[in-house]
Amino acid sequence: MADIPHRIESAVTNIASMEDSQLNDSLHSINDRFAISNVFQVIPLGEGGNLLHDESFLATGKDVSTNGIALSHLSQVTCRRAVLSSVHPAAGRFAVEAEIAWTRPSEGELYETDFRLVRKLAAHPLRSG
Repeated sequence: MADIPHRIESAVTNIASMEDSQLNDSLHSINDRFAISNVFQVIPLGEGGNLLHDESFLATGKDVSTNGIALSHLSQVTCRRAVLSSVHPAAGRFAVEAEIAWTRPSEGELYETDFRLVRKLAAHPLRSG
């Protein structure tokens, strides 16, 4: 059990450092998922891939692996893809493009969404401009 924090840090660091080809390859492997409590900004992507900043929201991490991130949030997700961005002590600031694998109501007024990672983004698109 003492190994778990190191494995979580390692999973997040791996996501932040992967090349697109490595990330795509990892989608086909089975990976352990680890609890994570980072705050993420979720920025939905429009049909043309444009950032929909006006529809962005904050979410709390539930768990992470090298091919997905599960988040808990207050708003129902209506988009198919989004940019997930966060700051992690080991990985620093990172952003990934992700597809929604599934979303469902959770406890209370929360929703839970599992995002399948598509690619790491070179720029951190928190603000339009």
